Amino acid sequence: MGGDGAAADKWWQVNGGLKELNDPNQFNDAYIAYVRGLLQAKGIDPKSSSTIGSGVSYAWPWIQALIIAGQLDGGLTRSNLLVTLHTFDMTNPYALPGMRAVVNGNKDACFTEGGVFQSWDVAKQAWEIESNVIDLSGKSKNCAWDQAAGVCK
Repeated sequence: MGGDGAAADKWWQVNGGLKELNDPNQFNDAYIAYVRGLLQAKGIDPKSSSTIGSGVSYAWPWIQALIIAGQLDGGLTRSNLLVTLHTFDMTNPYALPGMRAVVNGNKDACFTEGGVFQSWDVAKQAWEIESNVIDLSGKSKNCAWDQAAGVCK
């Protein structure tokens, strides 16, 4: 939407519940400051790629699961990793306040379900939250993939 996003001023989006490394509204957040500091200490500009934050959001639950699985009897095994992933219930520091990171066995296989509405403020170069967090944890139905039909049932 142009170099400064002016063409998208006041446009709304649905944020899937995550913080943003390059949102000045979040620079004082302890986890955002920590991650930005880690990147900068390695000579990486957090603004160099719009997908760095995505990597952080995907990595966090996996790192936690690997740590926990490694502490179970038998250490880091496939079984321990699966048990950990199927019983995950934590507060993700990269998630917006009010968003849960929960998996409940085969009943709820999604770590985070929900989000907020935001609008772009070109003057502030930031996303402004326009709604309360919408937490839908545990409300999505799991499905079974039907390979023959190519659909999830």
